[in-house]
Amino acid sequence: MRHLHKVAEIAEDFINEHKIPGFSLQIVSRGYSIFKFDSGYSNIELKRPFQQNTVSPIMSISKSITFRGKY
Repeated sequence: MRHLHKVAEIAEDFINEHKIPGFSLQIVSRGYSIFKFDSGYSNIELKRPFQQNTVSPIMSISKSITFRGKY
């Protein structure tokens, strides 16, 4: 968990490189949210911020993605 500060930096680089207008990321470990990151807009024209509760169409990748790691 000591490296979570790098996650925001990596996410920002990804967002800028791919010109993503809005992005939200949450990392959960053992049932607890240990990191949250929101960036950009859900609606650029209205400058509505993209947040954890923003609903967005993600088409066929709507299944949960789970990663299990051991520190």
